[in-house]
Amino acid sequence: MASFVTVTSPADPRLADYTRLRDVNLRKSLEAEHGLFLAEGEKVIRRAIAAGHPVRSLLMADRWTGPLADVLDSVDAPVYVADDATLEGVTGFPVHRGALASLERLPLPSVDAVLKDARRILVLEDVVDHTNVGAIFRCAAALGVDAAVLAPRCADPLYRRAVKVSMGAVFALPYARMTDWHNGLADLRTAGFQILALTPSAGAVPLDSVPPADRRALLLGSEGDGLSSRWLGEADERVRIPMNETALSRGVDSLNVTAAAAIACYTLLRRDHARPPQEDRPSMGNRTPRDRRAARRRRLARHLESPPTWTATILLVPGFVLAVEACLALYSFTDNGGSAVARDSATAGPCHRAIVTGWSQYACELRKDGKPYEPRITMNRPTLKSWKPVHGSVEFEIRESHGKSGTRYQIVKAGTARPLLLGLVLMPFLFFGVIALVYKLLRGLLRRSANLIRPSADLPTTRNPATRRRSQGVDDLHL
Repeated sequence: MASFVTVTSPADPRLADYTRLRDVNLRKSLEAEHGLFLAEGEKVIRRAIAAGHPVRSLLMADRWTGPLADVLDSVDAPVYVADDATLEGVTGFPVHRGALASLERLPLPSVDAVLKDARRILVLEDVVDHTNVGAIFRCAAALGVDAAVLAPRCADPLYRRAVKVSMGAVFALPYARMTDWHNGLADLRTAGFQILALTPSAGAVPLDSVPPADRRALLLGSEGDGLSSRWLGEADERVRIPMNETALSRGVDSLNVTAAAAIACYTLLRRDHARPPQEDRPSMGNRTPRDRRAARRRRLARHLESPPTWTATILLVPGFVLAVEACLALYSFTDNGGSAVARDSATAGPCHRAIVTGWSQYACELRKDGKPYEPRITMNRPTLKSWKPVHGSVEFEIRESHGKSGTRYQIVKAGTARPLLLGLVLMPFLFFGVIALVYKLLRGLLRRSANLIRPSADLPTTRNPATRRRSQGVDDLHL
């Protein structure tokens, strides 16, 4: 049973959970630090407690102890009772609903757990307004949506304003938060969801002409910019709510995200309720050839816009090989050291790659006067060292160097000098820079190709004249 405590000072430290409720940044840090959230109003408090959230404390005017008597009898937490002036001094605004509760957050389920039994879900990308998040949750819960998935930067559904606007619907609708925005939609596709991106774009398919699917995920974007280009490209279908032509002529081309979510949920779920039993539904194999071609174009556009990682590897591996090849060629060609002890000329050829001493080093046989070249200095193998095959007459030097293994002689082309260390260091960076530039240009080309392919894939695929007229705006939604 709750214990009642009368408070008269807004500065009472026991009321720290309720301090400055309109300071968004303060509340975010405070609630995240202590793992709490606030519920405002009798209905919301009842629904939060019924959802299993442990109660930390309650703050209310004396007149609310009667209506909430059954709730107070069932909780073991302090109930702070204060007059309206004290309540306003603590919270920073008049508490018209008269009652607040501080509750503990429950661990959020994983995305996979939320998707397990769901067939219709909403996915919110960067909807940062708490009022909109609360209203979307209320619409979704009322219209029969099974769950919601939030992008990492989406507003907190348990923020006081969101909870209040949703009238406690945030406790009725299961939801989870993605940890990886970039690849978040891949999990939905793996789970078998058809991904629909809601956008005001004129090239999108009208909602009422989208073919049925067993599992659907509807993507909703931020209030200002809408969905990101990546998520639009990852979607299986771009859908829109047809607007009235007169409204379009006046510059009204879209709806608030809350209104759009309500209409989209109602439209899609109404069609689902009217669908025939599973055995009577048309299978994927019954689609027309035009439908299948459109699906193939959409898949191709998705792959072109977001090519898999192995496409980068195809470019980077040859770049790495070329960089190593160039370094070895430069080093093997000029790592002669020592000093010239003789200069001569002869005819070079044939040449073979000296794998043992370097990838790009060639050993070219020398002949003089029709016979194998025999220098006056004793050498194990009198061949010309070169970074590429050499044929015909060539001038060379015999150079002598001394090391731990003794005196060594090498035949190199005349005028060859030892390279600067800086050149060897910069060579890989030069090659990788060229490869990165080629990769960037190729990505741009692929994205342009995707943009050219997608409009033809997004055209309505039905041959029904009535449906085709609706997709062209003849039978639009009137504002």
